[in-house]
Amino acid sequence: MPLIQITTRHRFHPLASGKGTASQKMTVELARALPGLFVAKAAKLHMEPGTPETGVQVTHKKFHGRDVNAPDMWVLIQFIGEDLTEVQQTKVTGRVKKLLLGWFRENDYTLPVDYACDIRWSPSHGFLRIDGIEVDW
Repeated sequence: MPLIQITTRHRFHPLASGKGTASQKMTVELARALPGLFVAKAAKLHMEPGTPETGVQVTHKKFHGRDVNAPDMWVLIQFIGEDLTEVQQTKVTGRVKKLLLGWFRENDYTLPVDYACDIRWSPSHGFLRIDGIEVDW
């Protein structure tokens, strides 16, 4: 079950009202697309079989105006579950890169000038209930 956090500079950070610039709307569309994209590639990303889209959580954060060396957009992905070898992690990282960059290309969006993606793996135990779907891990 991936936990995804998208941290952005002000010009990319979505507004609560739903209005905003094209860059802000792009961030919202990316966040909404990620659960489906990850579930569609679940096996290749070594995700738990049967992970529902509601199991892929995406949150937004905003960089502080005084942050140093912060990119326009930083995507932090934490995979919860099995331990992968270094080789498997490298393959998954390449697949995530292809998936993210492909989304920008396929949706005719220009990548932010400065962007970063960190991917982490860790065992975890927990539970959630969203939209009537319950998942334990």
